[in-house]
Amino acid sequence: MNKYEECLFYYIMEHEWPDLLEQEAYQVLAESRDEALNALTETFTPEQRRLYMAYEPRCNAACSAEMRHLFHKSFHLGLHLAR
Repeated sequence: MNKYEECLFYYIMEHEWPDLLEQEAYQVLAESRDEALNALTETFTPEQRRLYMAYEPRCNAACSAEMRHLFHKSFHLGLHLAR
C-alpha cells in the first residue's frame, strides 16, 4: 500500500472497526470462537501451550497482512469503477 492507502486503512480500522464489534451477529460469532478456543486451550499440555503462544502472534500478523492486501485491492477496484 502507498502512504495514502495506508492512512485510509488505519482510519477505517480506528473509526469503523468498533462498529463491527458492536454488531450482534459479529458478537455471536466472536463469542463462539472464543468459547471454542478456551475449550481447546484448557486441554493443552505446557508444551502445547508454549507452541500455541508462539503461533498466535504469527497468525495475527498473517491475518493483518491479508486484511491490508484485501483493502488495497478493494481500494483500487473502487478507483477503477469510479472512472
